[in-house]
Amino acid sequence: MSFVGYSNDETLNVFTYTYWLICNLVRLFHNIFLCRANALFRALDTKVVNEFKIANKTYKIFALMAGDKKEFGKQLAKYRKVTGLTQEEYAKLKGTASSYISKLENGEVNIQVDSMKEHAATFGVTYYQIGNPDFPVPSLKEMPIEIQNASEEARQAREEKAKEKAAQKSRGEVDKLWSAKKIHELLGKGFFKEPHTSKEVFLTLNPAIKDKEEIKKYSIEIGKITASLSSGKFAVLLEKLPPLEGETTVRFVEKKNNE
Repeated sequence: MSFVGYSNDETLNVFTYTYWLICNLVRLFHNIFLCRANALFRALDTKVVNEFKIANKTYKIFALMAGDKKEFGKQLAKYRKVTGLTQEEYAKLKGTASSYISKLENGEVNIQVDSMKEHAATFGVTYYQIGNPDFPVPSLKEMPIEIQNASEEARQAREEKAKEKAAQKSRGEVDKLWSAKKIHELLGKGFFKEPHTSKEVFLTLNPAIKDKEEIKKYSIEIGKITASLSSGKFAVLLEKLPPLEGETTVRFVEKKNNE
């Protein structure tokens, strides 16, 4: 068989070229299909991975909201400490009470997503990043300028307070907020004829301190008074009474055999 006007050899060459052309076209379309298929699979893989990451982040957030309040509290404390701010200073920055920040960091209060977002934004991260213990905590320099300024202002205020206290001490002007001697004087005046808490003792010795928020600053000193009244000579002279109903603080009253 041969084409009209072509010899057998020429006809064979035409078939060979046609066959070669068809094979190459098939190979070309095959490669194009594979490239597109691979690209599609990669896109699908990326989408699946991204969706998994989002789902994982969402799971962690719901886990925090569902009861892992302590984990978020630990994270918040970790971020706050990087800034160098105390709980009181951070509370001032956020416009809330230091007692609330303390409870938040101890996992004693519930935290909603909006509040998580607000705290996270303070440190320049997202709410799911601050809740993730595996996420690296940024340095202070990487955080927003607002908290950098707050940190610097707080540091300067602490330094000024320390200098003033040192100056007062050098001038002999430091007056202790309380002492065992002062409490003994109260005891001699009949102060403990009626039951009183350590806080009441502290306020009696420091009548200038009246503001509730200011009193909270001296919780450590009030705790020391409780420890002092519960031991040594005071334990012999005073009886420790349980808290009143609805209260949490113990009271101290002069023992009857001391009258």
